[in-house]
Amino acid sequence: MQFDWRDAGVEPPLEDILSDPIVGLVARRDGLSTGDIRSAVFQARNALSQRRSKGMRVTPEELVKA
Repeated sequence: MQFDWRDAGVEPPLEDILSDPIVGLVARRDGLSTGDIRSAVFQARNALSQRRSKGMRVTPEELVKA
C-alpha cells in the first residue's frame, strides 16, 4: 500500500521505516541494530501510554529517560 508521507499527520509504520536500507546503514554506523531501535520505540510508547493513562503530561525529555 502506498501513501504520500508528506501529508501532515500520516506516519509510515515502524516496520517500513526499519526496513529502509538507508535507516539500516545509519543505524549500523551508529552501532545500533533495528532491534535496538524497535525496543527503544516500544519502551517510549509504553511509558507514554502509562503516563497518559494516569492523566500525566509527558515531555520528550521524559520519554528519553524511559
